[in-house]
Amino acid sequence: MSLKKAVVVTLLFSSVASFASDGEKIYKKCAICHGLDGSKKSLNVSEKIAGWDADKVIKTLHSYKNGKIDKYGFGKMMMGQATKLDDNQMRTVAKFVEGLKPTEVKKQMKDRHLSIEELKYNTFLKDYFKKNRNGTTKEAKQLWRKHLLETAK
Repeated sequence: MSLKKAVVVTLLFSSVASFASDGEKIYKKCAICHGLDGSKKSLNVSEKIAGWDADKVIKTLHSYKNGKIDKYGFGKMMMGQATKLDDNQMRTVAKFVEGLKPTEVKKQMKDRHLSIEELKYNTFLKDYFKKNRNGTTKEAKQLWRKHLLETAK
């Protein structure tokens, strides 16, 4: 292989590696809610995003950025995240998300049963966000604490 071809091949591979690492770098902020592999439901109510088509990711991010959607009451939070991304960054993170493969549920998690308290809390959150599309997680937690205090009396 000539030196010129070697340089072109090296540049090609480094740009692909850079693309993946940039997507991963951007996604790290998403991982807090969506999990490292995209298979986590944020607050047990949102969709798992692992493997989403890149176009779907981009469309969803643009919709949040423009304030057109507010799924599960996460609109304001997602708008705050999406407005930090330009179109190129959205494409980069969308390709990364598209490449995420939903993980199989591990045996120990499959056998794990939620406690009564966890089930009640999850049900409360789902009901809260169905009724309060513009509600926030902070408000939901405050109402849950208030509910716990009232039922403890």
